[in-house]
Amino acid sequence: MLCKADMKLWIGIPLVCCVALWSCKNETEPASDIAMGKEYYPVQVGKFIEYNVDSFFLNDFDCSTTPASYQVHDEITETFTDNTGQTSYIVTRTKRADSTAAWEQDKDYYVTPYTSRIESNEDNLRFIKVTFPVKNNYNWKGNVYINTNTEEFQYYADWKYKYQNVGQPFNTGLKNYPVTASVLGINHSDLDTTEIAPYNSFTYFTEVYAQNVGMVSREFTYWRIDTALSNNNCKKGFKIIMKAYNNN
Repeated sequence: MLCKADMKLWIGIPLVCCVALWSCKNETEPASDIAMGKEYYPVQVGKFIEYNVDSFFLNDFDCSTTPASYQVHDEITETFTDNTGQTSYIVTRTKRADSTAAWEQDKDYYVTPYTSRIESNEDNLRFIKVTFPVKNNYNWKGNVYINTNTEEFQYYADWKYKYQNVGQPFNTGLKNYPVTASVLGINHSDLDTTEIAPYNSFTYFTEVYAQNVGMVSREFTYWRIDTALSNNNCKKGFKIIMKAYNNN
């Protein structure tokens, strides 16, 4: 026969177990890298992507367009640790005129992965390229580290990056990627009449990231017409298109 003390012990054990089980179920488990979408921007030494690049520069003096086509090879070549202890990855870009030419050194830039985002620092411009989790309509301000108060980089102001077409296939025209996520940075046209001489401008930026590959497509267009300066309302600006054709 159980005494009162024994009964209290037996009653207490299942209560303790229930509390323990309830606590375990309510603990927040960290999401996996796959659930967060980090496979859309894999960062590891030796990873490379090759692109066909078409660029067009618009001259507002005579309304001419100067085209150029070439290929680039972006490869993560090494890492370094900054003064905060954060690991960054150096991307070495080589360039050639076409597939018959030799690769030549072009420049280095670096990417830094954080728990909730990946940043890229290219030509001393720091961008938040992707954020996690990767899901449709998730948005962020990717150019917050850029001083857009200067005329040189004013067109980077007020961008709001947004995910679209997450999980959908994408064909660059050179290679098909079955699972991708698109990032729309901006699609904006403007007629500014606040100045004595008004101007028109257009800015468009989009990138596509493929699962286990990285960025496979980029289109960046910017032009501006200064009606007081340009002849015949000529556009001044550029358009750059990058399409991946090879990767590991």
